[in-house]
Amino acid sequence: MFTEFTVARLLRVLVQSSSAFKMKSIAAKNRGEVIYEHTGLSALVAISEQDNLTVRAFQKKHPKNKKSTEKISGFKLVVDQEFGSLKIDFSESFDFLIKDLKLFPLK
Repeated sequence: MFTEFTVARLLRVLVQSSSAFKMKSIAAKNRGEVIYEHTGLSALVAISEQDNLTVRAFQKKHPKNKKSTEKISGFKLVVDQEFGSLKIDFSESFDFLIKDLKLFPLK
């Protein structure tokens, strides 16, 4: 289906296009979602900027904690068949273990 390189490329385009839109709207207060890789599911997930602060604080406080059961809600990224790209599926929210999340590099 899609290689890891293709997924990363599509994700960069998605983020760049949303960043360009946000730059135009000066009054936008919502910073959007942050993309993480779920290591257990091998899937990309999007969490809100506010929840991202919680994840970062947790990972900083417990860098090697593999027994934690603390969860955060987020959305899965799915392939949009019409455009052949990734999109965030806001129709259903999921709970993810923080210990399984790894920040997805966009650069």
